[in-house]
Amino acid sequence: VLNDGGRLCLVWPDDRMPELSQAAHQAKLRITEDCQIHGHPEARPLRHLLVLRPQPASAVQPPMRSSLIIEDGPRMPGKPPRYSQDYRRLLTPYFPGLSS
Repeated sequence: VLNDGGRLCLVWPDDRMPELSQAAHQAKLRITEDCQIHGHPEARPLRHLLVLRPQPASAVQPPMRSSLIIEDGPRMPGKPPRYSQDYRRLLTPYFPGLSS
């Protein structure tokens, strides 16, 4: 149960989005933000970073959508990952070695 101004934030697997959409609808929640996480630019999304909020049916708006690419391309066997600039920028404060 959320207050009118409350929000539920979660990480959800892409292959289970229909399940979440149905459960959110039943709980009278709307996805207001959806950041799709891709392993690399050509890959399907692996996960979604979601924000759900209580929202009356009369105020339904499409979610704000964005994406985050983890690596610049498919991983090459025996080679280190080539992390994207956005991914390194987000994680460098927590893992300083990623900046190099």
